[in-house]
Amino acid sequence: MPRSVKLLIFDLDGTLADSRLDVANAIRYALVQLGHAPLPHEEIYSFVGNGIQRSIERMLGTQAPDIVEQAIKLYRQHYGQHLLDHTVLYPHVKETLDAFHYKKKAIISNKRQEPSVAILEGLGISHHFNMILGGDQVEEKKPAPEAVFRTVDQLAVAPGDAIIIGDSPEDIQAGRAAGLITCGVTYGFHPQERLLAEKPDYLIDSLKQLRELIE
Repeated sequence: MPRSVKLLIFDLDGTLADSRLDVANAIRYALVQLGHAPLPHEEIYSFVGNGIQRSIERMLGTQAPDIVEQAIKLYRQHYGQHLLDHTVLYPHVKETLDAFHYKKKAIISNKRQEPSVAILEGLGISHHFNMILGGDQVEEKKPAPEAVFRTVDQLAVAPGDAIIIGDSPEDIQAGRAAGLITCGVTYGFHPQERLLAEKPDYLIDSLKQLRELIE
């Protein structure tokens, strides 16, 4: 039986938008500028999805602040100019958002606010959301629940009346810590087994399945 919710909170990258190629190209550019050999896209994809700093630290094999800071600066310069070169919506995103036009909806992303808004506007779906919260707008990014608590508070919805939908374990962890219903999507950036390990309330293979789960 469908569950009644008042607020749908979505992750962005890997949930609504397939941005992997643009992100990977920007990371690749940054690494090459720092003298590293270009990595294959598939290898870069395996590091993407937990915030750009962690991704770059893992690829460089260092947490040296000066090197990571240089790489992030180069990444942001390139990505800011190319964030919609190849990024597209996943199937059934627009029709699902349209179907829930009468619900409050929000975005919580670990991506910074400016590129998050630019992507949503560029893909023509920003008008669906009552709130968009990027990772640079909070002290602690997902999996910390800070952004989730801020969102439900600002939109005046009890945590138990909200659902968070995302492709990463961090989405599920943040939602659970805040007392939300949790829903993982299997088509995003993260391996399905990592999502299964988090035991989300729901696990879906297509966003259109949300219409069967909630009302």
